[in-house]
Amino acid sequence: MTDSSSKPASIFLRSNRGTSTSKTNKGTDVSIENLHDGFTHVFESTFESTEGVREYVYHPAHVEFATDFLGSTEKVLIIDFKPAAGN
Repeated sequence: MTDSSSKPASIFLRSNRGTSTSKTNKGTDVSIENLHDGFTHVFESTFESTEGVREYVYHPAHVEFATDFLGSTEKVLIIDFKPAAGN
């Protein structure tokens, strides 16, 4: 994926509408350490609760995004995490 891939990013951001997402970010790799293992873009969603994640995963707009976008990517890394206390 190149930096000109604003269409997938805009679809991702729209796929968060109507869900309990409290924050959404997107960006491209700018690391000088070159440890990205081929990953060039990040899409991050923050949720108020685990239930919010579940609602998002099954939301029709997200399902459409996942089907269309993720199926056309070479490699995907998805991480669900809970921030450590104090962050």
